[in-house]
Amino acid sequence: RTGRGPLGGQVIVQTYSPNHYTVTAASAQDYNAFYRKEMSYREEQELPPFGRLVHLVYLHTNEDRCHQEALRFGGELKRQRDVWGFTGVDILGPAPAYPTRLRGHYRWHIILRGRDPGSLLGKTPIPQGWTVDIDPMSVT
Repeated sequence: RTGRGPLGGQVIVQTYSPNHYTVTAASAQDYNAFYRKEMSYREEQELPPFGRLVHLVYLHTNEDRCHQEALRFGGELKRQRDVWGFTGVDILGPAPAYPTRLRGHYRWHIILRGRDPGSLLGKTPIPQGWTVDIDPMSVT
């Protein structure tokens, strides 16, 4: 929110990647360059709006039980993907969600990515305890 007054302002950004397109575009205030590069990246990675994401999160009060269920369901999703031939769906995880523990519950998550990852969920029953977020705003 700097630079709104008549004297302008200054922003200091500390980064390990000073040449990353997000940093160079922001420092030059080149919104069009950022947009073009970001849209190209999203299309290549099949991220929204060129693809879809499904964020699955499992919560449990027992850490080991949470981990085991995430591994079990992740394996089931991979098996169903292969059985039904959904080659365009990437399954990322399972992995600990961030934050790993929230309000007394441990959290593990799985991310489905592709043109139509929801089609895999149509063939795979979602067990109790899992939450599903289609095209999430964040994956934390």
